[in-house]
Amino acid sequence: MAKLSYYLLLFMLGGGFVLVVNLTYIDIAVYKSGEIVKAKIEKVNCKRKNSHLDLNYLNSKHSILVPYESCINGVYQVGDSIMVKALPEYRRTQFSKSYEFVWGIIMLIVLTFIMVYWIVAKKEVVKYLSGKSNFKSS
Repeated sequence: MAKLSYYLLLFMLGGGFVLVVNLTYIDIAVYKSGEIVKAKIEKVNCKRKNSHLDLNYLNSKHSILVPYESCINGVYQVGDSIMVKALPEYRRTQFSKSYEFVWGIIMLIVLTFIMVYWIVAKKEVVKYLSGKSNFKSS
């Protein structure tokens, strides 16, 4: 059962790694070759963990995350226009001076470290998952 758990968790970790690589690639593509477009704000959603604006540009709807403080302070209003960087083929928008890809790169570094440890220390991880490890809990 421990080996099954090990491989299942390794598979999930690998899937997360692939997802982060894809999202980071898209963020870098938007940063490097995205066009700056004027987008109209259609809806402002202020939530503590996920404040975002619903935008309309090039006759399609998009969404962009904004800081909660800016949202509740009324920086963004329905009907206003803002400049965003966009790549329509990826349906991704970013603020023009945003470095969103940096968080993706940090996540890739962390996930790479975890995956390397997970693969190199397979024997110890399987022992731990089976409950036969010599690790002492405090």
